[in-house]
Amino acid sequence: MPICLERQEKLLSPLLIRHPRDKLKEVRRVLVPSLIGVSVLILVIGWCLVRFLYPIPHPRPPFLRPSGMAPVAFTAFLQACHAAKVHPFRIFQTLGDAPRSKGYHLRDGTLNGEDYSAAVDLGVEDLSPHKRAELLEALGRVGFAAWYRSGPKWQNGEHVHAVYAGLPMKPQLQEQVRLWNRERGKSGRKALRWQKSWRRFWR
Repeated sequence: MPICLERQEKLLSPLLIRHPRDKLKEVRRVLVPSLIGVSVLILVIGWCLVRFLYPIPHPRPPFLRPSGMAPVAFTAFLQACHAAKVHPFRIFQTLGDAPRSKGYHLRDGTLNGEDYSAAVDLGVEDLSPHKRAELLEALGRVGFAAWYRSGPKWQNGEHVHAVYAGLPMKPQLQEQVRLWNRERGKSGRKALRWQKSWRRFWR
């Protein structure tokens, strides 16, 4: 009984020699989707790792001048932070009466209808000693007499105390600026430009 043509092709197909191009097409048909899937999976895993290891920081609100700090002192403070490459979100006392301050942060005067203190306290617990020294020097260059308060007296309350010399201020702060000025001279460091005229602001 004659075998139909279609059945003959089925029976003979395993015996036919496939052309290399057909084999290549078959490999591409199988591998290409697999490679695409693996690539997408790697990209997704990499993106997840990057987001986990380097999360996108929440944007900080604009840093506004705190109450009790004169505008000229605040501008100079921002300049010092920029020069030292540290963030300015570190002011924790301007005009105030904290017990440890002993009156040094009380009112020094009024500017544009707002009371101010020429003194400001800065938190620096996030800075290394080297970076802290850079900030102190940067503050000095823009008009602050600034030093790091530490030791047993300031245990758990270490901070930078800075006095902006270009403002009228109480006698206690004037004495602090004079002391800072003398200590800088004894250390052999070069005098800053503002040190030649700071007293005229106290009259």
